[in-house]
Amino acid sequence: MEKILSMADDVLISAAEAAEFGEFKRARRETEISFTLKKLIIDASRRETDRSALKNACECAVKLHAAAVLVSPVHVSAAKKLLAKSQTAICCLVGGTGESLISIKKSEAKRAVGQGAKEIRLTVCYSQLIGGGLSYLKREIKRVRRAVRKGTLVVSLEDHSLDENEVALGVRAAAAAGAPCPRWR
Repeated sequence: MEKILSMADDVLISAAEAAEFGEFKRARRETEISFTLKKLIIDASRRETDRSALKNACECAVKLHAAAVLVSPVHVSAAKKLLAKSQTAICCLVGGTGESLISIKKSEAKRAVGQGAKEIRLTVCYSQLIGGGLSYLKREIKRVRRAVRKGTLVVSLEDHSLDENEVALGVRAAAAAGAPCPRWR
């Protein structure tokens, strides 16, 4: 005879049903973790990243089945070689601190896409963002977006020093220029 277990005061399930439910919860948790890892972007864009750190980041991304590795423009071609046989994409952070000229950002983005980057993360000009320079920001984003024809351009507004109004201005500029901002995570 099967033993009946109580999960709550008013719900009774058999031992077989409890085991089946436990297996369902385990499988669902594995699926959720897998889904989360497929959205993961490994950050290797820091200025301290050398060849060894880049190799470790790429190996980690492949092992975790991460969506992408975020690199600076100088590491795109090396990351492409390290990720050659994997599904992990290359995401390139363009614009450094944000205070680069539009022509420099445009050139970095175009070259990164040409070397294999699938996504460009643009750091916009923070002095214009803080100063309310919507027209400058739109022009900057549009020009870089045109340079990235084959890739995806995402405007990065992930600086924690920005207040709500500055982030909203950045989102408006990105929307007006036709470039998405990453969702808040």
